Amino acid sequence: MIDESMYTLLAAFGTVSPDIAPDNTAPPYIIFSRTVTVPGNHLDNSEPLEQITFTIDVHHTTKKAARTLAESIKAALRAASFGGYVVADRDIYENEVKLYRIGIDFEVFA
Repeated sequence: MIDESMYTLLAAFGTVSPDIAPDNTAPPYIIFSRTVTVPGNHLDNSEPLEQITFTIDVHHTTKKAARTLAESIKAALRAASFGGYVVADRDIYENEVKLYRIGIDFEVFA
């Protein structure tokens, strides 16, 4: 369910794909992946919460445009009904495809 909620939130910002963008996807585009899931185990067998880390990659033609889009996404993530928080982000230049990428790590308990 959290994956669908994440997809819906990100789709408001443009083309979004889980895990990998299809060939010839025009920028800007967003890729998201569930990169870590830590199960929550309780001694009383109550409903466990998982700690889930998503990596969201924003691809754009300029660093400024990539950063602007990433900041908008981070604001939406912070305001999302499913909660969570931004752990880190990083700027990367993808020389092979000549695109700027901002990677965002976002954690949520679900």
